[in-house]
Amino acid sequence: MINTSREKWQKKVQTVSTAYPVLDTDDESREFTECSCGQTVIMCNDLGLSAMPLTTIKQNMYYTSLQLDSNNITTITGGSLPANLTDISFVVNPITTIEDDAFDGSENTLTSLTFSQAHFIKLPDAFLHLNVLNFLEITESIVEDWNDKAMKHIGSFLGTLSIENVPVKTWPTWLQYFTNLTDLGIGGASIKDIPDNGLDSMINTLTDLTLNNNSLTIVPFAISKLTALQLLALDKNKIANATYLPQKSKLRSLSLNGNKLHDSKELSNVLKPYGSTLVDFEISSNQLTSFPDLNILTLISDIDFRHNRLSDPNSGSLPPGLDQVKLGSNNLPRLPRFLCTMNSVSQLFAGSNSITELEAVGFPPSTHGVELENNKLTEITNTSFPVNASITYILLNNNPLVRITDDAFKNLPHLLELQVRNTKLTRLPLALIYLPKLDEFDISDTTSLVCTCLEHSLMQWILKITSTMVKGTCGKTSVEYFYTVLSQGCPGTRGVIEEGPAI
Repeated sequence: MINTSREKWQKKVQTVSTAYPVLDTDDESREFTECSCGQTVIMCNDLGLSAMPLTTIKQNMYYTSLQLDSNNITTITGGSLPANLTDISFVVNPITTIEDDAFDGSENTLTSLTFSQAHFIKLPDAFLHLNVLNFLEITESIVEDWNDKAMKHIGSFLGTLSIENVPVKTWPTWLQYFTNLTDLGIGGASIKDIPDNGLDSMINTLTDLTLNNNSLTIVPFAISKLTALQLLALDKNKIANATYLPQKSKLRSLSLNGNKLHDSKELSNVLKPYGSTLVDFEISSNQLTSFPDLNILTLISDIDFRHNRLSDPNSGSLPPGLDQVKLGSNNLPRLPRFLCTMNSVSQLFAGSNSITELEAVGFPPSTHGVELENNKLTEITNTSFPVNASITYILLNNNPLVRITDDAFKNLPHLLELQVRNTKLTRLPLALIYLPKLDEFDISDTTSLVCTCLEHSLMQWILKITSTMVKGTCGKTSVEYFYTVLSQGCPGTRGVIEEGPAI
């Protein structure tokens, strides 16, 4: 869901490359003997460079972007960069030294600067020379001294700041200088809290805030004061309390995966202000035992409750327009009651729960796909699925199924795929004859399965679909081989193959 800051800031540049440009003799010429050039981009990626590539440019009027990703550059000296650049990328370079005048020549044009795996400990004074920088990304680096003077200088015009996997232990005080920031990301750090005034400088400007992989235990009060926020990502923290979500903002995207949220009532209440704005909501890998009431979130189409502790199928409600419902890896004993009232759900994922019984009244009427693997189902009957169900595929693998009644599938006329791998079935289900459209049947890894003449009525059905789409064995014999070859000796089967299948 969450794009990287750089992806959001800049679209991919479409260029036509020309390798190794010829060196002209006049002073306005340009030479990048190890690089290639496009219409506006100099590309020097992944060339094993240990120093800046040679250039004779004095006044660059041609190129605006310089890419030096995946090299071994350690030093950026003054005069080593072309002038008038707007975008420079040093992704995956062990840079230790940036001279004070390194960016001179582009001080009034450079708007985007990216570093990763850099080795400088202090943010260089060269940033004091940058007058229009709008985008700064530093990832997987060892910066400890953020150079208060330099941050104050760029703070008034920086729009996007992304710091990822850098040892930021406490909330930066220099953020008070960032008065026009719209996109802030500090992830993979050790931040435990944000001062109540820690975001005051950007209360009315910040639209995107990403604080993934930190040590927050609650949604900080500072966030509640934001008025323009549209995207909030707080994945993989230790948050148990979401009370201070920004109630004055019109959030469109909220991600809370990988936290310790457990109070469904509290969650229901804090999400009420976003009923007409929230489009994306993520809540997997938390500690919820019951469902919150989310029917007010009318714009959400997919929701993911996987890896919680849900055990109450009678609780809560979900957005009415959901297309996909993901409930896997919980403790549900049966399908939630609210599903039967949801008319838009096309795919239902409820694997790895504790479901022991299927009831026709529990299915969404519009469901096409059902995933119920790794549950505790022992029996499928004619009351397991709704009449004339729209279901086209069902996955029942890894359930302790011992019985499928002879009419269990009579309500599934549209079924195309059925998987019952690794169950305790001993006989092929005669209910298969009710599935005229089925073109894939998988009963493999069912070690107790035997095929006898008692199931000879299935021969016409088996022959109707291609052999490669019937998977499974009866002892050491494939199900398909048993029916096409061995079962011809069964009473009542003479002439079936010659006459052709008919259900």
